[in-house]
Amino acid sequence: MTKRSLALSAMSRREFLRYTALGSGAALMAACAAPAAPTTSSGGEAPAAAPAEAAAPAAASDGPKQAAQ
Repeated sequence: MTKRSLALSAMSRREFLRYTALGSGAALMAACAAPAAPTTSSGGEAPAAAPAEAAAPAAASDGPKQAAQ
């Protein structure tokens, strides 16, 4: 056997499953993490205001509204 085949066969199936689960869990946690806050430019300006589209879901969650007749 070569050195490469010995190195690959040194990991058991249980270790492989453990590391796969660990990597999958880490990827899941990274995907569910909150996005990073936007940074300001070097000029010290405040970040731009959020677009009006961001406020639309909050207004829509008030419940059903009846149309004016």
